[in-house]
Amino acid sequence: TMSKLVGFTVVLVLAALGVAIASLVFNILIFNQINVSDPAVDPVDPNVDPAGCPTLDKVSDEAGWKEAANRLLDTVDLSVDPCEDFYQFTCGKYLQDTDLQGQSRKGTYDEAQYEINLALANYFDDKDTKLKGETEKYEKTFYDSCVADALNGDSEEVTKQKWADLTKDLNTHLGFPLMGVKKVPQSRAEIFTTMGKMERLYTGGPFITSFVTADFADNNTNALYLNQPALHFARDYFVKPQFISKLQDYADNITDLILAYQKNTDVNKMDHQFCPVFNGAAEKSELECAQMVAQWAVNMERSIAMASWPDTELRNYKQQYNPFDALSGVDFFFQQLYLGNYVRGLMDMGPDEEISGFNVVLSQPTYFSALDGQFDANHISEDDYVDYLALHFLMDNAGEYGIKIPSVVNPAKNKNRNGKRRDTEPKFHRYVTRRGYGARRISRKPLNSKGIAVNENDAIRTDCIDTLIDYMPFGPGYTYVKNRDDREDVKADVKIMTENIITQFSEMLNSLDWIDPDSLTRAHAKSTSLQKNYLWPEFFGDFKSTKDVDAHNARYKFPANFDKNYWTALKNAKFALQTTEQFDIVKAGGDRSNFLQSPATVNAWYQPERNSITFPFGILNPPYYDLSYPQAYSYAGQGGTAGHELTHGYDDEGTQFDEVGRLAECEFTHCSILDDKSRSGFVDMAQCVVQQYNSGCCPLKKGNVRCTNGDTTQGENIADIGGQQAAYRAYNQYMADQRKTELRLPGLEQYTPQQIFWMTYGVSWCMKITDDRLVRQLMTDPHAPSSCRVNQVMQDIPQFGQDFKCKRGVSPMYPNDADRCKVWVGY
Repeated sequence: TMSKLVGFTVVLVLAALGVAIASLVFNILIFNQINVSDPAVDPVDPNVDPAGCPTLDKVSDEAGWKEAANRLLDTVDLSVDPCEDFYQFTCGKYLQDTDLQGQSRKGTYDEAQYEINLALANYFDDKDTKLKGETEKYEKTFYDSCVADALNGDSEEVTKQKWADLTKDLNTHLGFPLMGVKKVPQSRAEIFTTMGKMERLYTGGPFITSFVTADFADNNTNALYLNQPALHFARDYFVKPQFISKLQDYADNITDLILAYQKNTDVNKMDHQFCPVFNGAAEKSELECAQMVAQWAVNMERSIAMASWPDTELRNYKQQYNPFDALSGVDFFFQQLYLGNYVRGLMDMGPDEEISGFNVVLSQPTYFSALDGQFDANHISEDDYVDYLALHFLMDNAGEYGIKIPSVVNPAKNKNRNGKRRDTEPKFHRYVTRRGYGARRISRKPLNSKGIAVNENDAIRTDCIDTLIDYMPFGPGYTYVKNRDDREDVKADVKIMTENIITQFSEMLNSLDWIDPDSLTRAHAKSTSLQKNYLWPEFFGDFKSTKDVDAHNARYKFPANFDKNYWTALKNAKFALQTTEQFDIVKAGGDRSNFLQSPATVNAWYQPERNSITFPFGILNPPYYDLSYPQAYSYAGQGGTAGHELTHGYDDEGTQFDEVGRLAECEFTHCSILDDKSRSGFVDMAQCVVQQYNSGCCPLKKGNVRCTNGDTTQGENIADIGGQQAAYRAYNQYMADQRKTELRLPGLEQYTPQQIFWMTYGVSWCMKITDDRLVRQLMTDPHAPSSCRVNQVMQDIPQFGQDFKCKRGVSPMYPNDADRCKVWVGY
């Protein structure tokens, strides 16, 4: 019996051993399969260090770790389930504690830009500051002029003088028939010349706008692109009936502008050609006349909007590339548009001078055909066109010059609940920020310091710096970088991070099953040849000599008799911006290292026509990055930004350009680095994202516009999803290469480094915003609102759900594979 028992026991042991071996083999196979399909998802167990010891009790006491933890703790709401609503989890406390103070939005982005502006303001206000070179002297003079103007107040005397300053320039170039001042241009051709001159001098363009960037066909040269104008609002505001009330508010603002101008410029009576006497009725009052003029102006802009291409049609660059090497060729197609005269005014050319060494590109030909038809109509006189240009000149410049425009139409808007004067946001927004730069019309959101600054003086100072950043990008950009002692260390760290992300994105490309070998080769060529502009441009030099930066900013010079008048400073900077960053470079050779905007900007961008990514130093600050913070934090913030901009090279716009930024493999209807089969696979991927954002109806639950437009935001959404995946993989691979796991954050010890990665990403998008501002964003911004950029992105990255141990197919943040979009990955 004993021998039978022993024998039976041996059999059991052998059987158990066999099951264990089989189980081990099975697990090895599964483990290998997982690593084949997704090699960088989880190279190290977040809870165990390489030696196999638990890390839960390993908490860093370093200052950088503590600061990073405090930043997260200031925003996160730990009572929310991250698997249900990750945006509310990461931003709930921020949304609850943030007071908009009468402003329409405030976010962690705005706070980062504010800190940069405040540092620059403190530098220029410090009596011990020793200015270096002509660039900083100009900055200081402009800044002092701006601050002094704001502190000068808005008394009746001051206001009248400001209107007089604008009137002098207006009457010199245009005239103002509505106000009894005869038009300066005496013919249709002269009107177009004047339009070009006004845009060169003051940046505005009510009928046409232009920019200079690389020639899409040959980026060894630059080209001048003529475009439809940047409207005051999104096109849909003008063409869809549900926004009639918005247009009425717009007309009321123009009415207030007209009446303020009349009151302060000694115009006794407006020319009432716009205010006819109907059926023998009495002559219209000044208010009624101003209202009719304003409504006429809005209807004029509405007709321009109807002729303009919608945003969905501005994503095909082949259709927008219509080059001409002679101005006579541009004029040949139109009866009433003198585009040659417009270009000559823009470029400060002689009356019959021809272009040489660059192309003029007509970007939206059907818009110009419609504009030609409008100018051919007899119901609009040349006086009307001059009045329209004059109104837009005032709209673009009055508020920027600090002129307060009280509401006559609705006086209640002038005071807040306490009966004090309401300090509202500008009624009309800066043209240069509406227009943007380059093929993708990359723009910079102006900072409104009033909701962030601790006092009015700091609000004034930081707003003045913001204006300087807009109009002299490489002045404050230079000063900011020069004053950062850690600049070289930060640059070295960001270079390593970016290369790691590019490597991981390339691995993601290799996993695609819908791309053919030739298309894959071209896709890899884009990342291999990518121009990477890190932190500041090369002409900043060694920060010891100012020779090169002063040469770049040579156009920024005040007149010898400059009296510190802010309008003089403002128009001087506008002209210098247009000539330095736009029209002076059109004849220069192509430059893929063109930074486009200021290094002091909290932003980053991809330029498809140069195949370049640019990371200004300004973005290398919390909530995106800090050299002393954990790598999980910086990879999630700046790494995610790098991945985002890299992925733009592969979105529906980026794939139209090759590895050096030329239109690629063009056919009759489109250009693409992808062959037809691969392009079909790409379209399927993109349409998944479009449909997901459309059907998800994020974020509004009320009003006329509720959902993000998946079509117009698809490029940014694809970049968010693809970029954050690349950053996550790069972080994990980097830590695996280091053979270590990062220490935990104090106060957040329960969260792994991987979870901190996702939390940092969520926190970077915290923003409190009014419904009206949110509607405007949905209508005008190619980016989805913040809550969508967090929750929708998390749904498409399964590693998030795995790291937070969400229930697959049950938790909203962790859907089944069939319910998510696979963006630039094959699994």
